[in-house]
Amino acid sequence: MSRQRQRVAKRLATETQRHLADLGMAEARLDAVLESTPLGEDPATAEVPSWGADQLELMLAANRGEPARPLRKVASGGELSRYHAGSQDRAGRARPPRHTHLR
Repeated sequence: MSRQRQRVAKRLATETQRHLADLGMAEARLDAVLESTPLGEDPATAEVPSWGADQLELMLAANRGEPARPLRKVASGGELSRYHAGSQDRAGRARPPRHTHLR
């Protein structure tokens, strides 16, 4: 499941970035970072969080030369609107795996 989420996250970031260029953010760079949630010493008996064993963080560098930072922390209202528009267009064409939550 984690490998599938990784592929979908990468595809989402790549295709959304293309749409951001169409929405006036040609210099923006969007990356998807998927990290495994620590499940303790024995993952076989650990309780898996309701969102799954992975956490997705979208990283945005809105301008050339800026380091990528968490989208949820650095995006302005206008940037969030553009990201949302780009991701909604993408969401209409492919359905991500069930139980994938953006945090």
